[in-house]
Amino acid sequence: MDQGTDVTKAWWYMRFRIKWPENSEPSWHIDLMLAHKILAPVLRGQQSCIDFWRFHRRAARDEEGHQLSLACYCTPDAAEQIYNSIKSDPFLKRIKRAGLIIQDIYDDPSKMGTSNIPKQRVLGPQTRENNASKLLLSKS
Repeated sequence: MDQGTDVTKAWWYMRFRIKWPENSEPSWHIDLMLAHKILAPVLRGQQSCIDFWRFHRRAARDEEGHQLSLACYCTPDAAEQIYNSIKSDPFLKRIKRAGLIIQDIYDDPSKMGTSNIPKQRVLGPQTRENNASKLLLSKS
């Protein structure tokens, strides 16, 4: 599939800001828990609608803090379905109430090609990333 010619698809982003108390290491296990219990089931359920997907996790003592991001290359309708599935997940609601997730942020599928999620700044020496999670994965 030639991504460059399909104007009905775009990269759609969602981010989860994770609690990161001062004077502590990032809770990387929360990223894995989110990916396993919430995001993986949605990706499996929507796999016919998603051409590519990518996880990114980062932690820096800046405005964005500790975050797990998921990007999906799909249509706006598929993005809306993905977002609705995630937003309505009972486990996500529970860990938000518990204060583990500070905020979840989603692109607006009605605005094709414009992310309402701020771009991450250039990463400085205070930033910790899991570079293994930066792989672009494709469904088979």
